[in-house]
Amino acid sequence: AKVATEQEETRVQEAQREAAEKVEAARTESETEISALRTRLEEELAAAKVEKEEALRTKEHENSEKMAKVVSESNDKIAAAEKRETDGIFEHRQRAQEEVAEIRRAWHEHLVIFFRNQTLSDERLMAFGRRFGDLYIHPNLAKKGPYPEVIHVVKEPEATRVVGAEGHTDTGHVECPPMGAILYALELPPKGGDTLFANQYLAYEGLDELLREELENRKVIHSNLGVLILAGGDREDEKEVEHPIFRTHPVSHRKALYVTEAFVKSIKDLEPIESQEILSRLYKHSCDEKYICLLYTSDAAD
Repeated sequence: AKVATEQEETRVQEAQREAAEKVEAARTESETEISALRTRLEEELAAAKVEKEEALRTKEHENSEKMAKVVSESNDKIAAAEKRETDGIFEHRQRAQEEVAEIRRAWHEHLVIFFRNQTLSDERLMAFGRRFGDLYIHPNLAKKGPYPEVIHVVKEPEATRVVGAEGHTDTGHVECPPMGAILYALELPPKGGDTLFANQYLAYEGLDELLREELENRKVIHSNLGVLILAGGDREDEKEVEHPIFRTHPVSHRKALYVTEAFVKSIKDLEPIESQEILSRLYKHSCDEKYICLLYTSDAAD
């Protein structure tokens, strides 16, 4: 009887051992399957990430090729932000109406024209300006005197603030902004102080297509507060005006991005956070180096 009992216990122990081994084998098999599944999921996620990054790179490449095509078709005009230099255009003599018309055509085509080696008084500068239309008197920066149309921008050696340091379009805070501006440099530093011009036709055309469609009919709120502060005016005199984000030029009929950090407060009918996020993106985009022409200056009056 004792022998039978020991044999029975041995069989029970063997059965328990076999059961334990089966359980362990099943656990190991399950862990292996889980590990394989986890590995497969990680591989699929990694592949999806690579695919997404590749798609983004492809889109960026396509955009770059598109911009390169635009540059090529413009015969390198836009590579310099469609600039043109004309030496000695004044020569201190009256310009015929045909010549003024040619300057106007060149201006509309190239957007910015540089006249080097000039010596002009306020009177002559104003006379040239009147060839293109009535002169504008700035509501905040005009000074008392015989020539309120001429604004003198002066930076003393001890001054730390640079007027117009941020990208901007002049007088965006008025209901009907002037069609252009004439800048005449009188005294320049030995180096630095170069002026940048950004082509906002190209900035509009280079916008992400979805963003451009989203903003197509929206308006922005412009304010004169920054100019008031610059001129030492009263904040209570702040005025606001609406302009479309994209303006169509009356002569070229091309659309241009029309937002400027110096004057724009918000996008109309958008929540403040969303408005500022989009505006920050537009400010950065509008001053992208591929849209910019740099005018190199010297210490001689240009």
